[in-house]
Amino acid sequence: MRSRTIVSLALFALVALALPLIIRRHGSQENSPATKVPELTKRLASDNSLKASQAQSTQPLPSLQGKPASDYLKEHGLYVRLQKLIEAAQYQIDQQPQAQKSSAWRSGLRKNNAEIYEATNPAQKLRARFNGRDVVLQPLTNNLTTTLQARLRLRSYGYGRRMLTAGAGTMRVDGNRIEIDRRLATQANPTNTDRGSSDQIVEWYQNRKDGLEQGFTLAAPPGKRDEGTPLRVRLTVTGEVRPALVDSGKALELIGGNGKHWLRYDHVMATDASGRQLQTRFRADRKQISLLIDDTEAVYPLRIDALFTQTKKLTASDAAANDQFGYSIAFNGDTVVVGAYGKNSNTGAAYIFERNQGGAENWDRCRN
Repeated sequence: MRSRTIVSLALFALVALALPLIIRRHGSQENSPATKVPELTKRLASDNSLKASQAQSTQPLPSLQGKPASDYLKEHGLYVRLQKLIEAAQYQIDQQPQAQKSSAWRSGLRKNNAEIYEATNPAQKLRARFNGRDVVLQPLTNNLTTTLQARLRLRSYGYGRRMLTAGAGTMRVDGNRIEIDRRLATQANPTNTDRGSSDQIVEWYQNRKDGLEQGFTLAAPPGKRDEGTPLRVRLTVTGEVRPALVDSGKALELIGGNGKHWLRYDHVMATDASGRQLQTRFRADRKQISLLIDDTEAVYPLRIDALFTQTKKLTASDAAANDQFGYSIAFNGDTVVVGAYGKNSNTGAAYIFERNQGGAENWDRCRN
């Protein structure tokens, strides 16, 4: 009993110190990090490693705070467990609280009394809201009146002109993952589907530190497959953004009305039931985004997924006035070359950055 009290005090001390620093929930008090503390402590208290540490302690211990508390948790193998629980709580998808319903009404996201779920991603400074039909992406800032947003909607999928139209879906949430089961019908005849095709597609999202993953799971081909005609998953994007192809069609970037590159949409991958990766690429046409997959010999079910991340700002550590850093930029896969023609008394310089240096999705200068 004494050990349980000590550990509980240590947990509360560490959580109280850590949560305000790493969990950034915006909006009403119902999203406050403080509401996570009792649940995290309760889950830790039921953990086997905690019970084992309680059984080992037979001597009374003083109350612990700050560094002594964290040292105690590390000594008993609980520190990493707590970190994982904090991150899980940080990126979980929650039902939107009542206090935020009015803003959802104003944005047009809430219709027919549909439930709204929300995910916040502090690492990518991104907020996502789901209503079973649309997904609204916004910057994660204290300015709740920001006009920058992207409203994504799955419109259709299929081959060529034989596309199935997507309707609203049923949502299921489990931790940091949300699934939307959608029912579809052919555009030409909404009451019938192609014979032998699947009229269901599952759209899903997983909120992670390295980005908001978007995916689609297809149980069967949407009709007869034609060699040379790729499977197409079509989405529309509306709001104060426009999609632009980058990296020769390997990625998309969402650009705000002010010309600022805001979100990057890449890492698209399609895998069939045998584990084989299929050829994929993006297409952008005004307010439409298409994911194109060569599924000619694919074994269904098929999984397609991509990743939303915040675009990274590249800077030069030796930057000086009038260097003109960023005057020219060239991409090649995971490498970016940035020109600064005013550097070194106008002799110029080129800075080379590579992705995944010092961490996932981190861009770092490797040489110049």
